[in-house]
Amino acid sequence: MQSFLIPIKSHELSSTAEQSASMRNDRERILGYKAQIEAWTGGVFDEQRMLGVVSCTYGAEQYLGYTIPHMLRQVGDAGYRADILLGFNSGFTSPATLETLAALPDVEVVPLYAPPRPSALTAARSWSTPTFAGAPVLLRAPADPQRHRVFVVHQSAGPHSQGKIRMLSDIFLGLLLPSMAAGWRPPVHTLLFDAESIFIVNQAHPRLDAEMEKIKLLQRKIPNDLDRLVGIILQAYGDRAESPPRSAFPADATFALGGAGLDVLLQALDADPGLDITGAITKFCVYSPQEETAAGPLHLPDFSQPCSTLHMWCNYTWGSVPSMRCMPGGGTLGRTLAMASIMAAITDSFTNVRAEDALLTVLAKPAGFHEELCAHVYVTNRCPGLAELTNHTPPRPAWLQQFVRWYSAVVAVDRRYGAEYTKDVIGPESGYMTSILAIFAQTLKLAGDTSASLKLLQTFLSCEESYTMMLQYALQEPLSLVGADNQSAW
Repeated sequence: MQSFLIPIKSHELSSTAEQSASMRNDRERILGYKAQIEAWTGGVFDEQRMLGVVSCTYGAEQYLGYTIPHMLRQVGDAGYRADILLGFNSGFTSPATLETLAALPDVEVVPLYAPPRPSALTAARSWSTPTFAGAPVLLRAPADPQRHRVFVVHQSAGPHSQGKIRMLSDIFLGLLLPSMAAGWRPPVHTLLFDAESIFIVNQAHPRLDAEMEKIKLLQRKIPNDLDRLVGIILQAYGDRAESPPRSAFPADATFALGGAGLDVLLQALDADPGLDITGAITKFCVYSPQEETAAGPLHLPDFSQPCSTLHMWCNYTWGSVPSMRCMPGGGTLGRTLAMASIMAAITDSFTNVRAEDALLTVLAKPAGFHEELCAHVYVTNRCPGLAELTNHTPPRPAWLQQFVRWYSAVVAVDRRYGAEYTKDVIGPESGYMTSILAIFAQTLKLAGDTSASLKLLQTFLSCEESYTMMLQYALQEPLSLVGADNQSAW
């Protein structure tokens, strides 16, 4: 076997003085927004409602006709009603999707309109008419508290509008905070999600901490001898499955759509008064068209389609190993005081970021908010199929470019704050090889299938070239968290 010893990320153990100063400044900005929100609301929130926020661009119509109704049902199952804010970014719209949502029982669809952003750093307010006549809109308590509300913020196209973070800026800074300042009591919880997010309840996602520690000890005793390490693991776990053996590691499993999910996440947050922010475990999967709607083909997860080896690795390690515990941009739920404080600071400061999930995770603890992933809920996240290509010259695999975008953003966050603050949530700290050997040990332990476990290990070992290529592209395309006014980030 060829040894793959390059870690996905390596860390020093501290941050520089400049990085620590960046953290202090950003923490103080969050605490400033927290104090404002507490003063505006008096610490009183609507305990019967959940706020959902999503930024949408072209292609979102392929998902929203399923994901929003599915989400509203789960919110209702948890005993809440929802206020969903759909941000239609920079001129995107989907009339057929809005007609579908308006036809749902107990749902009120409210169109809002935002003019072009004055600058990259200045949020646009929202109006009730596309001519922006009269005063900007301020959110109020629902006339009928038993109904869900879907507010659709149509953001006008403009040189400073395009990008997920700028749409979120118009929502948090241009709509939510002014409404709180005017007396609106927001829902007690806030969910950040993506257009394709589907929440699915699952068996407890297994942690790999114990296996990681054992593998690291073996690696120190037997450095650079992969064959011997594999032999020791086989001797310890081979043909010794748990009784009864599990047929699959959860990362390999397929899931039935339409059941519980977000309701379980809401219940987990309600059950722990000390928890401020939680999130689902990301489940990367390929989506495919599965039914025709007025808005076009509806795309849903297709668990029969293979995803890339790096996406497979993420499915095994997310939430399971140290430094792979970042809150998901597609499914983070928190108390509104925490979520609004952090997101206001992020959207106020970073105009080009596509790593708001990593920023939120890194900033939460220093700002005094307790966060923890929920091991019992997955949220789906679309990854490109193996045959999809980009429009680069020469073309790149689209799945690889997805990692390039993520990695360049994560590197930018790490450079801003340093390992003292990022090592616990961005990584993995311990290296790719350690994690795949831990996966190998645990699959043997759970299922006892030596042949299948060795095949999986070999698959992970074979992606060294893909990782090296991804890293090369990412370093060639560095992301600036704050940069040129017309630079967009999706």
